[in-house]
Amino acid sequence: MTDDAYQLLAAYAVDAVTDEEREQVERYLRAHPEHLPELRSLQRTVVELSAELQVAPPPSLRDSVLAQAHQIRPLPPQEPTAASLEDEHAAKKHTDQPRDELAARRRKPWFIAAAAAAVIGVTTVAVQQQIAPPSQQTVVAQVSAAADARSYELAMPGHSATVTRSMAMGKAVFRSSDLGAAPAGHAYQVWLQQPDGSMVSAGVLPGPTSGVVQMVLHGDATRAVGVGLTMEPAGGSTKPSSAPLAVAGF
Repeated sequence: MTDDAYQLLAAYAVDAVTDEEREQVERYLRAHPEHLPELRSLQRTVVELSAELQVAPPPSLRDSVLAQAHQIRPLPPQEPTAASLEDEHAAKKHTDQPRDELAARRRKPWFIAAAAAAVIGVTTVAVQQQIAPPSQQTVVAQVSAAADARSYELAMPGHSATVTRSMAMGKAVFRSSDLGAAPAGHAYQVWLQQPDGSMVSAGVLPGPTSGVVQMVLHGDATRAVGVGLTMEPAGGSTKPSSAPLAVAGF
């Protein structure tokens, strides 16, 4: 393992590496755990930057703005007064004033209304983004970057996986880059072992995305004393129905 793996730390932090490079970095980190704080610092930075990203308004916003603008009732025409007639006469004399400038002034109320509708729409989108629950990817990044995060390897013939747990967050994350999809009619299911030895389901693993199987485990990870993986019928089981493929103690 050389400096090449170290140079990939930043790309690894944003999940921008190939499966081969990911394994290279993970082997390097196991051999050089002194670089784990640096990786977690990079991952925390990614999470913070992601939270600050501006979300573009949806395409439907334009139609909404136009619809609201069309609902605005125009003001009734004003009766001409002596002052307005004088103003009109003066305006005719000043032929150097562009016609499009006058038209722009007349259109100003429409633009004000449309702009107000746009601001309301964008604000609504922003508020919805702020109150929406964090995505799986966000939680995965937060757990991995937690100051107290610890990773445990689940070794099995031909495959490998890791479970990363943060006691402070009370969550754990399963990740494997070579597990693949379960055979037809079956599913991989993760279990958290309780202090009394019982196994509680932590969820059925989803299919791989870009070759990676990843999931935030269900349940309170702080009480668990271990983790296991079994093969179950599709949809999962209420308790393990087969011998574990892999286990690890916390």
